[in-house]
Amino acid sequence: MPTTLFKTTQKLQLAKQKIARKQKCIKQLSAKLNQVSRSRLKWRTKYCELKKQQQKIRVKHHPYCLKMIWLGVVLHIHHNLSLRACSAALYETAQLYGHKIKRISASTIRSWTMRMGHYYLQMRLSAGSYILIADESILIGNQKILVMLAVTQERICRIAPLTMEDVTVIHVQTSTSWKGADIAQLIKDKSKQVGVEFTYAISDKGHNLRKAFAICELPWIEDVTHYIANQTRHIFEQDKDFNGFIARQQLTRAKWALSQYAPFLPPNVRKKARFHQLLVSAEWGQRVLAHWSELPPEVQIELVYVVDCKLLIEILTQLRMIVDSFSKLVKSKGISGFSQASWQQTRLALVANWQQQGWCLCDRVTAFLDSLDAYLERSLLVLCGQDQLLCCSDVLESMFGKYKQGAHKQVISGESVKIAAFGRLIDQGDIVSGMGCISHRVLRAEEAKRPVSLTKLRQKSLAKIAT
Repeated sequence: MPTTLFKTTQKLQLAKQKIARKQKCIKQLSAKLNQVSRSRLKWRTKYCELKKQQQKIRVKHHPYCLKMIWLGVVLHIHHNLSLRACSAALYETAQLYGHKIKRISASTIRSWTMRMGHYYLQMRLSAGSYILIADESILIGNQKILVMLAVTQERICRIAPLTMEDVTVIHVQTSTSWKGADIAQLIKDKSKQVGVEFTYAISDKGHNLRKAFAICELPWIEDVTHYIANQTRHIFEQDKDFNGFIARQQLTRAKWALSQYAPFLPPNVRKKARFHQLLVSAEWGQRVLAHWSELPPEVQIELVYVVDCKLLIEILTQLRMIVDSFSKLVKSKGISGFSQASWQQTRLALVANWQQQGWCLCDRVTAFLDSLDAYLERSLLVLCGQDQLLCCSDVLESMFGKYKQGAHKQVISGESVKIAAFGRLIDQGDIVSGMGCISHRVLRAEEAKRPVSLTKLRQKSLAKIAT
């Protein structure tokens, strides 16, 4: 009997061990099955999301998908790709992803960009205090583009000049003439928005702009870049040595344009902007004098006038150093008591450096330094109580340059409205809103308000001859 009990107990223990091993195996297999199921669910979900993202999202009243429209707008507005190049890029991109589309016409992409420009112009400013930057530009013909920018007061304390992302384009319009009363009415319309207030305005010395600011009782700050160009014009406009130096440079360019001495060509200075670009001529003349002994004899014979104008180049070099130091200070930190004190220290350091090099301080350089001091003092008196004043409209000039040079335009067209989208972060939501609320009827109405373009006038005045 004891032997039988022992055997029964031993069998029971073996059975329990077998059951435990089986349960452990079942638990491991269940865990592995759950892991595989979760992995499959994860990858299935990821596949569905990816497939959903690759599906074409249609935009209302447009046959092309949202991503194609967004890509075309961004390539043309932000990256200055021409309309025909955008069309080819969109076609190749669609082929790359297996989408079969016809080549999108350039006029279609042009209408997209115009829609986005009108869409951003219709957006209202948020409540707050703003600084107004205004200017007008002209190309071939008598049409002028008026562009107005708004900069929030919170963005003026910077360590770098303003960029397109820092400003908001509030108005873009083309007209044959802009009068002060018309510009003032536009400013008043923008000021009627709830909570919007313009503290002061920045522009060049245009009479119509200044009159508009006076009508609106808006304090005016003269743009520092235009002021420096005007001061250099006053100093060198009647200077025979300077005008002779520029004339000899132009003769050298005409003589060597297609020769082996093209690497030694002086910079091309347009007559209208020669006072603004004299710093480039000064730098070229300084480099020629520094490498004079290394130049070929033929080049020395042609550029002997540079040696004769050594004193003039020295004066221009001093002006370049002044402009570089002054612009770096006021364009990044604005006009304030701190910047005025910093400029006085910089001025003393420049004069001390010139004295160490043996350079004389002529009356023209002294007059230029005094004019910059007067500019700072006059600007600080415009708005008492302001800690910092912006004084630079280079960001607006950059927008004009991007519009003119990006597509090599010679005439102003309705496409100029895309300037309103230059500094915007264009996302797909903006594309949906812009394409939906700006219809063909709106584009035709805005086109009708514009003066007749120079292209249409040419077609009307010089019609094609039937052959």
